[in-house]
Amino acid sequence: MRSPLLLPECSFSASGGHKSLWRHARSYGDDANIEGAAKAVREFERAYLQKQEHYQWIDDRDLIFGRNGARHADAPFPRGWKFSYRLPDGFHYDIMHLEKRKFSVTDIGGTLHTAAASGHINMDPHGYVRG
Repeated sequence: MRSPLLLPECSFSASGGHKSLWRHARSYGDDANIEGAAKAVREFERAYLQKQEHYQWIDDRDLIFGRNGARHADAPFPRGWKFSYRLPDGFHYDIMHLEKRKFSVTDIGGTLHTAAASGHINMDPHGYVRG
């Protein structure tokens, strides 16, 4: 569950070449692109996997995409899978601001969701907000 490919592309703010991580992963038919995708994953991890209490994904807006919270709200089929990974039942990200500020994220449908200061938003790897 540590792979950056599981992060919701619609909500994780990555800069520069790091934005192409998911595109590389979707272009899996070419052997040369497999090497490019592996390199993109390594570089993305160096840029966005940061040590806090434990290792966390932190994007360019200082949003933490925590993956170690309680598992709840199972995803309907086929959202229990991503890039051929079978996701554990109830897996999602607890998104919160590093400095506990109010923040907003956009879901897969383009809807803006706002969390109050010290709040969080639950989002699955596909970008669907969970209640």
